[in-house]
Amino acid sequence: MLTCSILIFPAVSCTLDEGRRLKRREKNRVAAQRSRKRQMQRADLLHEACELLEQRNKSLKREVTDTTPTDLISNHPSLSGFNHAVGSHCKAL
Repeated sequence: MLTCSILIFPAVSCTLDEGRRLKRREKNRVAAQRSRKRQMQRADLLHEACELLEQRNKSLKREVTDTTPTDLISNHPSLSGFNHAVGSHCKAL
């Protein structure tokens, strides 16, 4: 980059350097705005995902709380025969 002290026409050089500097600052400002906007969008998506996961977690906790051991056995495909045998045996007692 050219400096004012070594040129014959320092005022012209300073004006050019200043113009380049201002252009660079403007480009940097716009790039920073885009970067902040992308960062905010990512943060918003993470907050939404977090809320959805918290709702799902609450729903699953409610489901676990409301489920009884017999519900687990009767809904399990490989234990369905076991449920009938245990159920009939327990009724006989």
